[in-house]
Amino acid sequence: MICTTDLRSSLQELAASSQVRPSLIVVVEGAHDLEFLLHISRDLHAADASVPDLGHLADRGELLLLPVGGSPLALWSSRLAPLGLPEIHIYDREAEPEAQLRRRLARQINARPGCFATLATKRALENYLHPRAIADAGGPEISVTDDDCVSEVIAKRQFETRVGCARWAGLSR
Repeated sequence: MICTTDLRSSLQELAASSQVRPSLIVVVEGAHDLEFLLHISRDLHAADASVPDLGHLADRGELLLLPVGGSPLALWSSRLAPLGLPEIHIYDREAEPEAQLRRRLARQINARPGCFATLATKRALENYLHPRAIADAGGPEISVTDDDCVSEVIAKRQFETRVGCARWAGLSR
């Protein structure tokens, strides 16, 4: 198991030895959230050059994009602090009671100088996708609310199409 002190020392050494040091760390929950932000920033940048292209900034070493991938978010609320870099944390809101825990975590991060944390106003970044975009990408025709789990709605729709509606209710989580 890695000791927190060892991790902090390693992060500080890495930051000090780096030829290119990012000026900002962006923390998201997972790889899909990261891909979403990269694609949307690229498309928005193409339409309006004043909007930064996050992928371009990351490629130049100016920005560190960090998907924390399934680990408890609280672990990341102060883990990067030894680097002394500004941080932006973008998390899915999720359903209660998880949403309350995430709001508390965001307040803790926002209390640190140079750091900003926010929760999506919708349950997850996937909820910002237009249903037509999902269908155009090969997914089913769906309708979702801001609070739906988009992947579950898609899975249910595809299952119903292949197997039949009655069987979905009998599946385990």
